[in-house]
Formats: sequence, structure tokens, C-alpha cells
Amino acid sequence: MTILFTLHPSQSQPSQPHLQPEAPSHAGSHRDIRFRASSFDWRSVTQRYPVSSIRPLPTSQPKQFSPVQHVFSGYVHDIATQSRQRAVRAAFVRNWDSYKKYAWLWDELAPVSAKGRNTFGGWAATLVDSLDTLWIMNLPDEFHQAAAAAAQLDWANTTETAANLFETTIRHLGGLLSAFDLSHEPALLEKARELGNMLYMAFDTPNRM
Repeated sequence: MTILFTLHPSQSQPSQPHLQPEAPSHAGSHRDIRFRASSFDWRSVTQRYPVSSIRPLPTSQPKQFSPVQHVFSGYVHDIATQSRQRAVRAAFVRNWDSYKKYAWLWDELAPVSAKGRNTFGGWAATLVDSLDTLWIMNLPDEFHQAAAAAAQLDWANTTETAANLFETTIRHLGGLLSAFDLSHEPALLEKARELGNMLYMAFDTPNRM
């Protein structure tokens, strides 16, 4: 089941992303990641069903339980493993380069037409969703280039009147938080906070569900 929530106030915006959809240079990126606030602050919206009280987080020590995860055998970093790692990384880089060339700042790349399209609000879903992968695969220039663009996203700049709560949470909010957890870039956390304030309004219902 797809859960949508209405975006308000409604704004008439261009169908293109907020930034110009031009592929960046491959010459490397600066590392001055600057946060730019969205044009609308969702904290300013008066809630119809405000929370009367908030249950505080527990302060006691958590109970210890036996782990349920499988215990894998020792990792072998042999030639075959290294070859597979390089193949996976090369496949990712190839697809990332295609996204940069043909669909930079769009939600996704249409592989047949080689054009960008927006399916999740026009907030560069592929870019945000790939931040942690760029970091994990040791692509620092690509990461900082994408992170700098993500820090400029404007959540109010969309032609949609509703947002997919599930997809926006896992792709955009999850992407920003995981990238911040890995890189400790403050701008990514600030952008995640903005989005969290918007998504929080989806729970402004009588039963807060």
C-alpha cells in the first residue's frame, strides 16, 4: 500500500529540479559543503492535532539479549574476492557516470531514452540514495560533489501536491542520515532535519498515525 501525504501550501513550480540539471565536471569536487535552507519551513505550520504530551526516552540500561545474527566464517581477501569487488565498483561507477551525464539532479535515469525523470517529488532521489554508497566505495570526489548538491535541495520546490511517505523516508531521509553518519558533514544533517519536519506533518491526524 502506498501512503501519500498532502504537501501544503501548494506552489506552482517548474517541472525541472531546483538546480540546473547539468552534469558536473569530472575534474574533482571542492569540499566546501554549504547548507541552503529550503524556501518553506514546515515548523511554521500550525498542527491541527498537536501532541499533548511526549513520552520521554528511557534512561535505564537496556537488557542484554543473545545475538540472533549468523556468525560468518573468517573473511578471505583473496584474488577472487578482490576481483569481484572491483567488478561491483566498476558497475556502480558506470551507472553513476550515466546518471551524472544524463539525469543529474533528477530523481532517476530512464535507461532507454537516456533522459532524467522525476518520480519522487523531483528531489534528486538517485543522488541522495547513492550518497552512502559513494562513501563506502571510496569515491570521495564523487561523494562531495553529490553531497554539495544534496545540501542545496529545496523541499518546497516540487510540482507534486502529495509525497510518497514511505519512499521519501527511506530514500531521502535515510540517504541523508546514513551519509551524515559516515561523513559527519553537518550540512547533510541540517537537510535531513528539514525533511524530517516535513514528513512529521504526515502524522498530524487525530490518532497521530
